[in-house]
Amino acid sequence: KQASPKSNPGNWVPRSAYPNDALIAGIEGRVSFNLVVGTNGKPIECRVTTSSGNDSLDWAACESLMERATFSPATDKDGNAVVGVYSNSTRWVIGNG
Repeated sequence: KQASPKSNPGNWVPRSAYPNDALIAGIEGRVSFNLVVGTNGKPIECRVTTSSGNDSLDWAACESLMERATFSPATDKDGNAVVGVYSNSTRWVIGNG
């Protein structure tokens, strides 16, 4: 069984995590990522699979994901927790809301 989010992935990269340099420059973008999830359900590595085109947005996404993401760990056929991978993307958007 694959690692599955314990909380809403939409809350893992909050608006407050928007990097100031990108916000001031008006830069938006989508970051696709893989999180390597440990047997304890916490991410142990974040890999950007498709860059937003901006290092600050990519870095801030991974930093926020590593801090906030929580999972039910992946399990093997016997139900033992194993290291797994979770893939998704987040979009940085400047605007009201």
